[in-house]
Amino acid sequence: MYYDFYTGGAEDEHTLKENVKAFRNITIRPRILMDISRIDTSTTIMGCSTSAPLMVALTSVHKLAHHEGEIATARASASSNVIMVLKSHTVHNIFFRCLRDNYKNHP
Repeated sequence: MYYDFYTGGAEDEHTLKENVKAFRNITIRPRILMDISRIDTSTTIMGCSTSAPLMVALTSVHKLAHHEGEIATARASASSNVIMVLKSHTVHNIFFRCLRDNYKNHP
């Protein structure tokens, strides 16, 4: 059941199919014999510094993957210095626990 939840899509899975199709259109061009001794993927997204141009998107039911649920996701995001987006109606105790544990908070 858990595998189906994470790998499947809602209803007719139209959005899932479109996402797979979109990723097929992305090509990574390998660049050989390039100096890669100093790579910096850090950037700023909407005024927030992050280690890479990535964000943990809005998702739900994190406890299917880990017993701490969203708290574990927030901890992983914070330790990687990657932005995690929370819903405005996210359970407020998650928000306050993150503040208590000194995770960065940006409006």
